[in-house]
Amino acid sequence: KLVRIDATIAKKRRLQTVDLPDKCVAWVRLCAEKEGRVSPPKYYKRVAEFRRGAGFTDWKDEKSNALRHSFGSHHLVEHAKPQLTASQMGHYSPQMTFDAYRRAVSRKQAGRYWDLRADL
Repeated sequence: KLVRIDATIAKKRRLQTVDLPDKCVAWVRLCAEKEGRVSPPKYYKRVAEFRRGAGFTDWKDEKSNALRHSFGSHHLVEHAKPQLTASQMGHYSPQMTFDAYRRAVSRKQAGRYWDLRADL
């Protein structure tokens, strides 16, 4: 359940350990070895192609942190513990986490997010 993110690839360039919820572990197992990258080769290129194909032609940030921000938003709403979400996200301040993510999604949306299953 604990995932170690090496400082060389972590956003803030410091070692980070994330405790993944069981549902996230199931998703990671679909695409990862016990060690190494989770995202597939050419991930950003493939996502950009998918976006364009879906009609999002004016997307500004090709290397968006959308998955990371989705996790943070839904985690905060689900757990209502900014300190826990801040720790999971590698943030220095729970206040920063609370300010950035507190109104991004509704409770109902968070429930639907966490109900997604990898075995579908």
